[in-house]
Amino acid sequence: MKRTLLTVTLAISLVARASFGADVGIDINIRGGSPVPPPPPIYAPPPPVYAPPAPPQIIIQQPPVFLAPPELGFHVAIDIPYDLVYISGRYYLFNSGAWYRGRNYNGPWIVVPERNLPPGLRKYRYEQIRHYRDEEYNHYREDREHYRGKYFRPDKAWKKQRKEEWKEEKKWDKEERKRGKHDRGDD
Repeated sequence: MKRTLLTVTLAISLVARASFGADVGIDINIRGGSPVPPPPPIYAPPPPVYAPPAPPQIIIQQPPVFLAPPELGFHVAIDIPYDLVYISGRYYLFNSGAWYRGRNYNGPWIVVPERNLPPGLRKYRYEQIRHYRDEEYNHYREDREHYRGKYFRPDKAWKKQRKEEWKEEKKWDKEERKRGKHDRGDD
């Protein structure tokens, strides 16, 4: 049977070629067995997915002191091992190259894209913020009792204590002015 089929195929091919004078051919494929498997897919790694860093878990035992360097216009925490600022009623933490925002100095923290930072904070690189913080901290450290820069501590007990200290300072200043006036003989 195979031989007859082959003979017929050749005869038709020769007749077609002779009658048309063109390049004509017949292709017959006979396969047996299982189908040929498709080629393996080309491996392409999945596209990278941006995953924001996990919010840090920080614990600050006592409310930190925040200084306000005049060059910055916002408060920066001192005496803690974290880069923490206070601006526009929120706390911002700079950690591992990312910014986080929280309602409290202990968090909880959420990632904040740099474009969503307050304008006053966004205009500085953190190295500049550290520089101004360190300069202001040196002034504060030299004479804490008579430091005239802006600062605060985010707890009610501190505010109450500081208010009492301010009253005492005003009273002392007033008494000093009176003594100075009497010492000069200006009545």
